[in-house]
Amino acid sequence: SKAKNDGAARWDIDPIQSEHVRYIFSWVGDGGCSLAEVARRLFERSINTAHGKSKWDTATIRGILINPAYHGHAVYGKQRLVARKPGKRAKRGDPAVPRQAKVTAATNVSEQTVIPVPAIIDHALFERVRVRMDENLKRLRERKNGSNYLLSGLMICGICGSAYCSRRNGGGKYIYYRCIGTD
Repeated sequence: SKAKNDGAARWDIDPIQSEHVRYIFSWVGDGGCSLAEVARRLFERSINTAHGKSKWDTATIRGILINPAYHGHAVYGKQRLVARKPGKRAKRGDPAVPRQAKVTAATNVSEQTVIPVPAIIDHALFERVRVRMDENLKRLRERKNGSNYLLSGLMICGICGSAYCSRRNGGGKYIYYRCIGTD
């Protein structure tokens, strides 16, 4: 940051963490590992997260794998604050009027600024990882046997505005829907 470097911001590479990033990219791009497998390997090697946790979340690993800064292209201005859209029903227990009037929204690519930074991996490996993750996304299934509840997440109670949740009765033989506001 500018505050730490006498008014000049710069991008420094940590040699230890950059080696961990190289492991992650090579395991996915060259080895074809899933995100869960990468998390297991990091745990087995006792490699902690940036916050010192021993267990890695797959969302954190995915965030590393899609970040173009690792191949030398940092992006500035990916999000901006915009006025909150009206009309969404507040979650149960939340106030009807939200505290924050603005929310973050993604910007167009034309509004973003690409900043060249030192690369940790080459662009070809980054592209192999992107292709592998796209293939894994095609194979991803919510459940192999399909959903048991056809209307799950689609109905809300007309009285209290809470969601309807499915329940089983009769030893799991009968499925019915019930307002979760009555629980």
